[in-house]
Amino acid sequence: MASDGSVWLIDRSNLDYGSARISRDRGDTWHPVILPKPFEAADVTGIASTDGRTGYIVTSDESNEWAIFGTRDGGTNWSLITRHSANPPSGEILPGPGTSIISTSTSQIPPMISKDGGLTFTPAQGGISGNLD
Repeated sequence: MASDGSVWLIDRSNLDYGSARISRDRGDTWHPVILPKPFEAADVTGIASTDGRTGYIVTSDESNEWAIFGTRDGGTNWSLITRHSANPPSGEILPGPGTSIISTSTSQIPPMISKDGGLTFTPAQGGISGNLD
């Protein structure tokens, strides 16, 4: 749950792909996230919001190409931040302090952190602890 009480999640009711949903009323109603073309049907693999206004989505397509989108208006409008760069996020993404984003680890990739709003990710040395600003 974001600090404003909104809930941002991935709906996996369709087993082929995940889609993003946002609730502004703590889960009573849900609104779909519509990404810009040609990404509107991309598989959403991660979503996080820091405060209910700033948020990030990670998508992946059938060729395992990925992209990160950002919003600054609570999910009404989304813009492409980056795609196809080195060290893509893996697992879930979580909001970190300030504009940082934390990508959880998988069995083969350590936790990653972005301190520039999703433009780049680097391995979180020694795990994630302390001040990340």
